[in-house]
Amino acid sequence: MQSDGKVLIGGFFTSILGTKAKTSDTRNYLARLNTDGSLDLTFDPGLGADNIVLSIALQNNGLALIGGIFTKVNGNSLNFLARLNADGSVDGTFTPGGGPNAPVRSVAVDGPGNVVIVGELEGTMKVGNLTLTSAGFTELKSKDEVDQKLRDENKGTNLLVINSVCGCAAGAARPGVKWALQNSEKKPDQLTTVFAGVDMDAVARARQYTLPYPPSSPSIALFKDGELVHFIERHHIEGRNAQMIGQHLVEVFNTFC
Repeated sequence: MQSDGKVLIGGFFTSILGTKAKTSDTRNYLARLNTDGSLDLTFDPGLGADNIVLSIALQNNGLALIGGIFTKVNGNSLNFLARLNADGSVDGTFTPGGGPNAPVRSVAVDGPGNVVIVGELEGTMKVGNLTLTSAGFTELKSKDEVDQKLRDENKGTNLLVINSVCGCAAGAARPGVKWALQNSEKKPDQLTTVFAGVDMDAVARARQYTLPYPPSSPSIALFKDGELVHFIERHHIEGRNAQMIGQHLVEVFNTFC
């Protein structure tokens, strides 16, 4: 529901029954209703989606994210994910590359405004801030790159985030890490990340450095002079919001950095 009480709906439908008996308006899988339940004619998605819309999420700026089985919205090639303007037109400034490579079952927006999607995804999918590179992190894509950053002779502190596409946990971990970096006076010397499920060799090597802790993602490790000094496992991330995770990291930074 929007702040004005209007309701965006998505699903299997291709028309909405109008206010006059025996009439209907074409709305392919996507529509908006007024507060009285009537079709909002000011929201016009044109041809609509070419297949089912499974999830809708509103951003703070009033734009609507939609996820589903579709590959086109109003004739525009948009694989399983799109963003709409307030009038229902496609927002051409939202450009997630080629889009997800499989249907999006759920889409959400977290506190800092990052887009979180859940679906049958494989490989690399970068939407909004699914990666941490925008926050100054170096993405390690091979075991050699991991060794170069984490080997024993390295001096100083290195924050390593084992990132993942896991909706809830990773959706809190990423903004939590960013919150800590923005609010802590002390910060690690280096910021690095590997992506579980994508860069398999790099993740496997990184997990050797986090032993004896069992593999988990997302997870967060802090190294000092090549030694693991703090590790946050996934079960310490789940159920916590971004600020709680960030506050924990600030304490860690103050202790070791």
